Amino acid sequence: MSIHSESFEHGGSGAGGADTSVEAQDEQAEATRLALQQFNNKVLEARTKKPSSIGKVKPAFGLFAADTLADEFVIIGALPNIPDGRPNALPEAAYHDENENDYACLGVPQWGETGGDDYTGSYDEIRLVFNGIPWRYAGEGEDWQQETDPVEEARRGEPFKVPYPVDPATPFPAMVYITPKMLESLPDGVHRISYIVQNDQALNPDSSLAQSFTIDRVAPSNGVSPAALGVPADLPPSGEPHPVFDKEYLDSHPTIRFPVPPYVVARRGDSITILRGSDDAVLFTAPIWPNNAAARLESVEVPARVIEELGGGTSQLVYLLGDRIINRSGKSVGLNIEVRLQAVPSGLQAPLIASPIYRVHAAAGVDIVIPDYAGSLPTDEIIVSWGTPDNPRQLPPFPFSGGKTTVGWAFLSDPDARAVYEGRVTYQVRRNGELYGPSLPTTPQVDLNVAGPINPNDPDPVNPLLTPLVFKGGSGQSPNNNLTLLDKDKEVTIEFTVYTNAASGNIIHLFYDGARVGDITLADQTSPQVIPVKVPWALLTSKGNGDYLAYYKVYENAAAAAIDKNPQQSINTTVSVTAVTTDLAAPYFVWFNGGNGTPAGRQGAAPGTPTPSTGVVNCGSSPWNGINLQLLDPQKLFRARDLVTVFFEYHKESLGGAEFPEYTIVNNVVVPADPPPQKVAPAASRAFVQDPLGASYTPGTTINIRVPYENSLFDQTTNPPEPRADSFVAYYTVQRGVDVYKSRAVLVKYNTRQGGLLCAAWVVASSR
Repeated sequence: MSIHSESFEHGGSGAGGADTSVEAQDEQAEATRLALQQFNNKVLEARTKKPSSIGKVKPAFGLFAADTLADEFVIIGALPNIPDGRPNALPEAAYHDENENDYACLGVPQWGETGGDDYTGSYDEIRLVFNGIPWRYAGEGEDWQQETDPVEEARRGEPFKVPYPVDPATPFPAMVYITPKMLESLPDGVHRISYIVQNDQALNPDSSLAQSFTIDRVAPSNGVSPAALGVPADLPPSGEPHPVFDKEYLDSHPTIRFPVPPYVVARRGDSITILRGSDDAVLFTAPIWPNNAAARLESVEVPARVIEELGGGTSQLVYLLGDRIINRSGKSVGLNIEVRLQAVPSGLQAPLIASPIYRVHAAAGVDIVIPDYAGSLPTDEIIVSWGTPDNPRQLPPFPFSGGKTTVGWAFLSDPDARAVYEGRVTYQVRRNGELYGPSLPTTPQVDLNVAGPINPNDPDPVNPLLTPLVFKGGSGQSPNNNLTLLDKDKEVTIEFTVYTNAASGNIIHLFYDGARVGDITLADQTSPQVIPVKVPWALLTSKGNGDYLAYYKVYENAAAAAIDKNPQQSINTTVSVTAVTTDLAAPYFVWFNGGNGTPAGRQGAAPGTPTPSTGVVNCGSSPWNGINLQLLDPQKLFRARDLVTVFFEYHKESLGGAEFPEYTIVNNVVVPADPPPQKVAPAASRAFVQDPLGASYTPGTTINIRVPYENSLFDQTTNPPEPRADSFVAYYTVQRGVDVYKSRAVLVKYNTRQGGLLCAAWVVASSR
């Protein structure tokens, strides 16, 4: 059975989207009050015709003073009244069975006697009346009036009962529940509620006066999704798709006013709850129509900290509307916003780049350092643009936390590996997809030009197309790139071969063992011309024996050479120096093994020794078959893999180039002449380099060497030669690693005169 309101139903439902005006609410409240007063006047009029004991009360404690009329019951659990035309509005929780503590109830003061002594053991009942119609409790009424569902019938409950006579200790006011089942039968609107007190035996019901209460199940916006929050009017435009709340704005606005669009079924006491759209987390709740305000607020003031706590980036704000009843609207349309808690990038200074940039820098990589800028974040992406104004090229992005990026040879030499230009370098900052900048420019000077042939191994400065240097000893007898005793104290010639693409003004620096030993300035040379450079002997041998690297560098001009700009370098030449020696003991010298001309007693004569004390290579020695030499090892000093070189000199006189003996032997020790004799250079000389002694060589074994006959070695031009009465000087070296040991020089005479003529047995066919 439904119990309908005799007052109003929701004036806001179907109101076409307009707010319920405060005037309408006030009129509604006044109409409700007058209607209730009219109803109660009728009750009071009926009482005067039939006096009732319910109007009298006994002294009580608690909520009511002693003189409170029984009619002045209270509705417990109703919301405090405000001027919205909805008196004693019941909260939304009162409509549900889940928790009896949420039910509304009447607080009924103590009533008068309802029976007499004959009714001891009976009960006084309180029955609720809605809109003048008593509530039908479970099991009452005709069968057709009862619920078809037993459970629903049971939910109708029983009247509130107190044993009669009422015990003076019974607490008052009595709490009589208004159950959700009772409210289900009532539509939205203002209703009257009263109660009847009667004895269940004597009956004689007495009715209280009525009070108004409100049922409201309609949420603000009445099922229509509210429109999105508006953008604060004082928010500066950003030109972005979403409104941007930056640090500066948030710091200067402790609260932010978001406009709230109009909605239907708006009443005093409405509130707004702002949620984060991504997870519906509650951010902020505030009244949107304060209880006593004359009109709904047009905006909600949100503390700036609420927006800050969203964190940087894009977020969505949605909201719910609620009324005093706690009816909630659906979620609104979202407002997307961007929060920038850090200052935006600004003041982008020029990138830092070392300049000028030469080939050596390009090969190693050129750093582009990004200076700090206002509002920087480690996660900012830096995008560098490098090139000429007509041809900018963009580098891959990198995080600002890295501080720099690097460009290498492949980038800088594209498309021209010999380019000379002024670059232009700027950068932009990308944050959350937005670009800032560009920065101020840096204009590095790039110079990759070189002299000489194009290097197939660019950017390696060593160019295999440059002809290596060639070192030639002053004797002309040592192999190329070997400086031996034959060359001692003679100028060394370094041969430089002019390269292709040579140009006048090109500069060449020659290096030996890392030190610069000579310079060349090209002037109209064309390849493959060879240019000799003379270098003092001492300059190349001051560090002793060993293998030394030599190379040259080519420069475009003197200015480039002065700062070592963009050189090309030849591959290395290895120069072997064996001219610094340690003297071997006196027993170590060359033996001339040639028939009877050089007996043991005459072996080992010093240059400058007179003829009677020396051996002789004569016709009996058959020099046309070569001169046989022996290297004795009396102290077993030789080792396997030692490198032996024999030096053989031809002198056009009999003393071996010395005016008197160079030394004497005293107690098997070589004692140089003091002062040394004047020396005459040999007419011819030769170094005979032997293969290293074999691995099976046994120390102490004599080494046999044959010096072949050659016209040039004997300063002859024909064969058979002219008869001679001259001399030879011979010595040898033993090289072990970088150490070179030298025997003493010995003299032997050379005589091919036989009867004033050449040796009669001379065999031309054997000569070479």
